Amino acid sequence: MSKFVPVVCPGCGAGCGLYLEAGDDGLVRSTPSRNDAVSGGRLCLRGWQMGDMVRNSLRLGSPMIWGKSVDWDRALKRAVRQLKPLIEERPERLGILAAGHLTNEDGYAISHFAHSVIGTGNVDNFGRSVDGPTIWGLQQATGQHYRRPPLSELVDYDVIVCLSSNIGDLNAQAGSWLARAQQVGSRLVVLDQLDDGLGRAGDIYLEHAPGALGALLSALGDAVDADLHGVECPVDVTVLGDEKFAEGFRRLVTLLGNSRRIGIVLSTRAFSTPHVGMVVGELVEKLNHLDGISSTAFAVNGTPNSVGLGHMGVVPTLGEQPQQDGLGLFEMLDLNQHNIDGLIVIGEELMSWLDEDGMSELRDRLDVLVVLDSFRTATSRIADVALACSGYGEHEGSFTTLDGKVRLLEAVIEPFRSARHLPEVLADLAEALDKPPGPRTREELWAQIGNHVPGYEGITLERLRSEGEIRVDLRRMPVHQDYAVEGPPEYAPIEVANPEEWGYMLMGRYDRHWWIYDGRMWSLPLLYREMRDWRAAHVMMNPDDMEREGVRQGRPLIVETARGRAEVVPWAHPALPAGLIVLPAHQRHLMDILMGPGKCDRRSCALAYNRTPARVRKG
Repeated sequence: MSKFVPVVCPGCGAGCGLYLEAGDDGLVRSTPSRNDAVSGGRLCLRGWQMGDMVRNSLRLGSPMIWGKSVDWDRALKRAVRQLKPLIEERPERLGILAAGHLTNEDGYAISHFAHSVIGTGNVDNFGRSVDGPTIWGLQQATGQHYRRPPLSELVDYDVIVCLSSNIGDLNAQAGSWLARAQQVGSRLVVLDQLDDGLGRAGDIYLEHAPGALGALLSALGDAVDADLHGVECPVDVTVLGDEKFAEGFRRLVTLLGNSRRIGIVLSTRAFSTPHVGMVVGELVEKLNHLDGISSTAFAVNGTPNSVGLGHMGVVPTLGEQPQQDGLGLFEMLDLNQHNIDGLIVIGEELMSWLDEDGMSELRDRLDVLVVLDSFRTATSRIADVALACSGYGEHEGSFTTLDGKVRLLEAVIEPFRSARHLPEVLADLAEALDKPPGPRTREELWAQIGNHVPGYEGITLERLRSEGEIRVDLRRMPVHQDYAVEGPPEYAPIEVANPEEWGYMLMGRYDRHWWIYDGRMWSLPLLYREMRDWRAAHVMMNPDDMEREGVRQGRPLIVETARGRAEVVPWAHPALPAGLIVLPAHQRHLMDILMGPGKCDRRSCALAYNRTPARVRKG
């Protein structure tokens, strides 16, 4: 007899509700939840395959030492033998990196282990690097915690301004609500430097120059203000786009001036910079000060629980004294510096951020690498010890959404083979290290969360089980990274490559294939094919540029900059302007090679790369 259990999809930050069906045949299937307020019976490809992921062939069913299965006792002893010298002698050289899809309960256990067992502030979650910078910028502009309205409210807005043409690829639920809003009469405006599909569907598409979005949004606020006061626009927008841009800009200003409710939709993953969040927040504030106009920012997060993990303390310790600060994600993975000697990776695939060469270089720098995961990944294969943890659908847990709701995920089946719940593994490690263990059970975890995490007072596991979701008071959340506040950076002129010397401009951008890098998604034949095609280091080019250079899609290409050179695989993107090469922003190691080390903002977890002149030749 089948068993249906309501859960929240961990595939992205949309937070779609679905059912996992466990049948007598041992298989687990995904079924949409028609009554769910977020998904409304709709699922994207990731949601439909969540059942397959529960029993993926890549599952890690027992602990491993250098790729060989061992029992738990031997694995824990080996992990302790590797970790103990670092913990006793130099805990500041040991770091913990956690995935953004882990539950609140996992996050609290990780934070306790980092601070109380290891004694380090070097702890961070990958979701913060995706969602943190833009959300941080929004909060700096408005001076308060950001709470996103439900995406379903988009149908009530006269005009929707979307800042990324690939919003449907980055968050399918947001793309779905945009389409529904347009069907019921909302005017859709798309702002992007290239069209990934949504631009041609918009009522207005403004193709701005590469990197000019911040300047465009600032100009838009000044122009709307000037137009409503009957004065000439003080902004020269001719440098922000081509000859058609100025005309489209004037149409947009008129449209906004004649509207009453304006929604601004932006994907945190598409930008991952505080500057965009700041200028969006400033534009919203400026529009709301105009008579008869109401404006709201709809930030669409990229990871399912970056909010909850931040609340639980899975963020680096930052204070007034930089020498006492903990290291963040990018500082721990910085291959240009040797910041750490040991790393504990929990539930994340580092190959999503570093290519094969980067993984080898990182392993060479580390004295110890311990992995806690529910899957066999490229990271676990090079680890000293890999400890098997129960995965999605195998344990009860919760996510905190961007609109401030704690949503419960129930368990549908027993853990795979000898896998254990993550808090239990961390408690066992603490005991083996002769340290007081943290909470093991879900009841113990929620007793401590309710007592120690502001805004979560009164939330118990029993309430979550009975109510399904509970709203938390985001205003009571500690803002871990706000020890200093600075104004938004000044807009820098657009850098243009000299065509005679280089010929191309190289820039980073999140594309639709970012999630293919995660091994947890490789459970369908379609995804296996995409993984095979897109796993290699790749760039995107205009087809005419590829024909002129005599290079073919899928064949090796050498990209050279003043920083370095790399062999990549080119893929054609018809909407990409000539002379522009897109380097997918999740290929961090490749970006370091070709564009130089990124500039890291430790408060917002932003990593910015300058656009870089480049040239190409056949591989």
